[in-house]
Amino acid sequence: MARNGKIAKLPKELRAELNKRLDDNQAGPKLLDWLNARPETQRLVEQQFGAEPVNATNLSQWRRGRRRASSRRNRRMKPFKSI
Repeated sequence: MARNGKIAKLPKELRAELNKRLDDNQAGPKLLDWLNARPETQRLVEQQFGAEPVNATNLSQWRRGRRRASSRRNRRMKPFKSI
């Protein structure tokens, strides 16, 4: 399933850093401040989203998408775990 929100359109390296920070349980407001201060994010939202910054809903949707993707991976790998 392709993802197409604000966060999905950010550079891969920035998404990886965001995912690491999520894994480290950083608080949402702190993550949003960090993410929206990044020049890459500012450029993207200016060019494609009418300068609307990444918000709590965007972050929540990204988190849910990560959980769904992880769950799909686990289901695919389950048959191999018994080997």
